[in-house]
Amino acid sequence: MVGSSGCGYEASHALHLGELLADPAPHGVLVAVPNSESVLFHPVLGGESVVSALRGLPRVVDDLYGGELGALSPHVYWWDNEVFEQVGIDDVDDHLTITGSERFAAMVNRLLQESADSSR
Repeated sequence: MVGSSGCGYEASHALHLGELLADPAPHGVLVAVPNSESVLFHPVLGGESVVSALRGLPRVVDDLYGGELGALSPHVYWWDNEVFEQVGIDDVDDHLTITGSERFAAMVNRLLQESADSSR
């Protein structure tokens, strides 16, 4: 999801993310604030969803970062329990490496395992 109304400082909405979510995000939310008029967020609902978002969000952030709207951050963050943590994913030879805290990596790995178990 992307927020932008043209009135500026939309990125500050990331600070009130808990209030803006229509549904709870039990596994947190991926968030990016590339410029002052954009905030991108993706609730973490499952393992494949978070991996897909971590692969795609950086390209979107790169496109929106800087320019006329002013640069804020080129990074993707995981928001959980009112805390932001920089996260990412590297895909080298079909081997995924999750960057971020051990807690974030454990959550993603747990969701991927649950997804694999349910598809059996």
